[in-house]
Amino acid sequence: MNLTGSWKYEEDFYYGKANGKISLTQFNDCLEGTLVFEEQSDGEPSFVAEEKFVGKVLDDKKVQLEGISIDIVKSETDIEYELDIWEGVISTPNLIVGSTFDGNEVEGVFTLSRIS
Repeated sequence: MNLTGSWKYEEDFYYGKANGKISLTQFNDCLEGTLVFEEQSDGEPSFVAEEKFVGKVLDDKKVQLEGISIDIVKSETDIEYELDIWEGVISTPNLIVGSTFDGNEVEGVFTLSRIS
C-alpha cells in the first residue's frame, strides 16, 4: 500500500483543535511531506502554519512522523510552536488514526482521511 497523496487532517487536543491538509510522499518505507493547518485554541486567536515532516511506515500497519520545520503563515500574535510527532495506525488504505505529541507536552488525537 502506498500512502502518497493528499490527506485531510483533523486533530483534537485538550484546549483546541486543528484542521488542514497533508501532502504526503512515500518512497519504500520512508515518508515526507507538508501539513498546512489552522489551529484554534480556547480563548486564543487562530493561526495558520505549515509544518514539514519526515517519517516511516512500520510493518505496513503504522506510521511515525516527525516535524522538521514550521512556518507560521498567518497569525495575529507572535507564536512559539513546538514541532509535532505523530504516531498512527493505518486503519484502512484511506484512514490513519493516532496520537500527536509536542515538546510542550501537548497531546492530542488525529485522523488522516485520504482525499486523493
